[in-house]
Amino acid sequence: MLDILPALLWIIAAVIAVNICLITAIRGNLFSKKHRDVHPVRWSIIALHFTSLVIGALPYPAYAMFRSDFSEVAPVLLWLSALVCVD
Repeated sequence: MLDILPALLWIIAAVIAVNICLITAIRGNLFSKKHRDVHPVRWSIIALHFTSLVIGALPYPAYAMFRSDFSEVAPVLLWLSALVCVD
């Protein structure tokens, strides 16, 4: 059951990050064909961005703390998720 914790945390962070991108694109009128004023992003979105950063980083210390309980596939998946987070 502990194997799913890093993946679950990483998926939550990815969903939050995609939502932040969508909210920013909508508020920036990226999908609008007319030229309109761009509204600034609210502080709650900035806080949500920091939250997604923290939640996205939590799988790595969770793996480090409970390394013996994870399968052999977990380190490979964590490296792949780190590459996706950096990109």
